[in-house]
Amino acid sequence: MDAPITIDGPLQDGTYRGRFPALPGCVVYGFSREEALARCQQAVVGYSEHLAVVLPRELARLWRQARRPRVPQRALPMHTGLVGTGRDNDAATT
Repeated sequence: MDAPITIDGPLQDGTYRGRFPALPGCVVYGFSREEALARCQQAVVGYSEHLAVVLPRELARLWRQARRPRVPQRALPMHTGLVGTGRDNDAATT
């Protein structure tokens, strides 16, 4: 894979951090630059294997959702009476 890799370090705790700008959330740490780079290679393989499982499942779910027939919503009934206006009470007291 020819994706850019960023190795930062040494950090405050003495470790090195490997990041992939093209793969959000894919971050590794190592005690040396070489270890961080080796872990980067492992992370790319794991990340791609994860996408191979999750992406088809998620796309299938979205496809089913898009093809689901839309059920028209029923209109709520209109109330035509004078409910709660107090007019019935006024007529009864006079």
